[in-house]
Amino acid sequence: MKYLIHTSLLLLSLSPLAYSDTTAGDLDLLKTNILNTVEREFSRLNVPGVSVAVVLESGDEITAFKGIANTVTNEELNEDHLFRLASVSKHLTAIMIMLLQEQGDLLLDDKIIDHVDLPNFPNRDIITIRQLLNHTAGVYDHVNSPNDFFSIALNDPNHVWTAEEVLNYAVEGGAEFEPGAAYSYSNTGYYILGLLIESVTGQTFAEAFNDLLVNPLSLTGIFADDYSDVDTPIEMLAANNRAYEYHKSAVGAAGNFVAKPLALARLGQQVFAGDFISDESEIAMTAGSVLNSAYGLGTRLGALQNTSHFGHTGTLGGYKSNFLYLPEYKASIAIIVNGYPSVSDNWWYFIDEIFLEVVAHYKGTTEPETTEEPADPEPEDDILDEKDSGGSTSLWLLLMSSVVVLLRRTKTLN
Repeated sequence: MKYLIHTSLLLLSLSPLAYSDTTAGDLDLLKTNILNTVEREFSRLNVPGVSVAVVLESGDEITAFKGIANTVTNEELNEDHLFRLASVSKHLTAIMIMLLQEQGDLLLDDKIIDHVDLPNFPNRDIITIRQLLNHTAGVYDHVNSPNDFFSIALNDPNHVWTAEEVLNYAVEGGAEFEPGAAYSYSNTGYYILGLLIESVTGQTFAEAFNDLLVNPLSLTGIFADDYSDVDTPIEMLAANNRAYEYHKSAVGAAGNFVAKPLALARLGQQVFAGDFISDESEIAMTAGSVLNSAYGLGTRLGALQNTSHFGHTGTLGGYKSNFLYLPEYKASIAIIVNGYPSVSDNWWYFIDEIFLEVVAHYKGTTEPETTEEPADPEPEDDILDEKDSGGSTSLWLLLMSSVVVLLRRTKTLN
């Protein structure tokens, strides 16, 4: 879909903290480079609005945004607008699981049936929590498989989905394969992980997120959306015409988070750079499986120009999101748009450019190294709403060891 873009001025804000290991000149250069990148690439993205947030090891924060926050009212976008995070939600869900393991509430190799009742579910007696986290459990994906999910969801956008309704798709669809035999991305698997969190904590998923992360980290502007619909919209959501096309209870922990980009970057920074989770948990999250070396536990693994990163990507209902953490520099990046770029390669190119601006800042170079647009893009396999993927997109593939990270791009099928 083509959008009429309201060309507002790009606004950039800086929130300096009391401590910093960067000079004012270095920080100003990074701000300028990010501003110029957003300004230059905005028209090529062809989206209503784009919002970028960067949090550095020093504590300095940069936000950049351009465009409109509402495709109906043409309200100008600002840094306080919220976006749907789509499958970046999986990364947050995985962090919650790791914290529950650290608290002694579960173990990654527990059978899911030890914590969640799953009547008639295929392989329910042998699927482990770890297999659900790294998509090797063989669980049917109710969102991206041929079934009547979208016809029901779109016809009744205010319908609140029950666990029985969602899980019934996986029961009827049957197992994709024996657990541990292959990799297959599954939104239903992460929906089950949301049920696990509720079962272990005795809280709703949204309440558990607040207790595990929001309150301890004193965060604002990020939450699990278990309530919004056409009649109960989210205040300050950067809305498009698909923002409430179906109730997000249908996807739960797989894709129902909402956040300001800066709130997402702050969360990632505090969790990883601030050592909120243990080194053991981070290592587990960022270790690719033998079945997919580019995917850990709710975590995509990648590298660009010899600099590793991890996080997640997301696509859902007119939103695209990306969270990147750079362990070498202890920096976090969040990039979100409230529309699908007309050319998907431009989206990945834009992300690479922002990434390289941050790398250049830490390397002390005056200009970032150049990056080429992907010549052999791959289909993105984290799409919650595949029918609107808009064609092929690039996917980072990574072979990781404890020291060396090697970028590998190959062509795969979704």
